[in-house]
Amino acid sequence: FYHYFGKNTLVDNSGKVLLNYYGKDGPDGVFPYYSFFAVLVSAVRTELGEKPLVPQDAFRDKVVIIGSNASGLLDLKYTPFSRTSPGMEIHGTAIENFLSNDFIYRLPGWLVLAAIILVTVILFGINGIIRNLRISVPVFIALVLMEFLGAYLLVKNGYWMSMVDIISTT
Repeated sequence: FYHYFGKNTLVDNSGKVLLNYYGKDGPDGVFPYYSFFAVLVSAVRTELGEKPLVPQDAFRDKVVIIGSNASGLLDLKYTPFSRTSPGMEIHGTAIENFLSNDFIYRLPGWLVLAAIILVTVILFGINGIIRNLRISVPVFIALVLMEFLGAYLLVKNGYWMSMVDIISTT
């Protein structure tokens, strides 16, 4: 599986995937939710010639995931948009990523190492030039904020780099 998608692309050697989330989770979010009851009532209404609760073409040419969003079932997970996202929402995101070839790619290790070296050199340079704490602290904070901005821009363009690696060196 890893080799099929290529090195540093989708599935790493430990089988982990970086999902590209599309937006808000839940019934009013990216993927439509239909209750089992509404689907069952819709089927009965359709048989009786009445208007169904769920549109008849709601599932046509779609991938359907059956699951629950009840908190008591302990299938609520953290996502970038929610602390309580149903597991089926994560599965839906993964399936959509695969079907639309919409992945977040890992930056190669050498590029992460180059970024770490660059940040380290800049910090040592600043430390050697600026001896005043009132100036060096705001410069340090500005550098950390630029790192976050860089990581944000990378993710917006479909790439991921561990900020822990970079910030731990600062």
